[in-house]
Amino acid sequence: MLTVRGVEKRFGDEPVLKGVDLEVAKGDVVVVIGPSGSGKTTLLRCLNFLEHADAGELNFEGETFNLASISRKDVLRIRRRTAFVFQNYNLFLNKTALENITEPLITARGFSKKDAEEKGRALLERVGLSDRADNYPSELSGGQQQRVAIARALGGSPDIIYFDEPTSALDPELTESVLATIRSLAAEGMTMIVVTHEIGFAESVATKALFLEAGRVVEFADADTFFRHPKEARTRAFLETFRR
Repeated sequence: MLTVRGVEKRFGDEPVLKGVDLEVAKGDVVVVIGPSGSGKTTLLRCLNFLEHADAGELNFEGETFNLASISRKDVLRIRRRTAFVFQNYNLFLNKTALENITEPLITARGFSKKDAEEKGRALLERVGLSDRADNYPSELSGGQQQRVAIARALGGSPDIIYFDEPTSALDPELTESVLATIRSLAAEGMTMIVVTHEIGFAESVATKALFLEAGRVVEFADADTFFRHPKEARTRAFLETFRR
């Protein structure tokens, strides 16, 4: 479904991504892990064109694009088939949970208000928030806000969803409801790339895993190999810090 080759990104004189390769098949859950500052979020943002990569090639469903020179038209065309879930929810604070889902359906997808509300309520039920449709973000916990954000991402029926540390802003007791929602999507066969620091969750949900450090891929493998028999000493050392 998605292949990227040689992704590079600099901020000023600082190289952040140094030739990253990645392959994602339909139904894959690819987790991206690594120490802080390794380039994980930047990679995800480059894949969804929230950041402009300086070099690299992206193949999406058989079409190949140069990341450094991709047209705005092609960016918009790919974005219509993907979704992005941010660390800090990015909900409209002046709109209810339901309105946060229906607004993009109406303005960007051409839904009627009636059809958008019907779909929005179904999506809220899917993430366990059918009773919170009329609540504003300020009336929801962080975990509930993130689940609204996931419901909004599902609204466009994306082929792939990017998750950028979806629990990093949550207290530990609120984390599980969000992780459970992502696990349910994985069980349904949703294709996802998930940047996470939750190693236990990553191990439980991944089909593939990528370890990124200092902007380079240290190891990329199927989940069983990566978590149980990693080939690289640096991968083993990093995973060991979470298992002591």
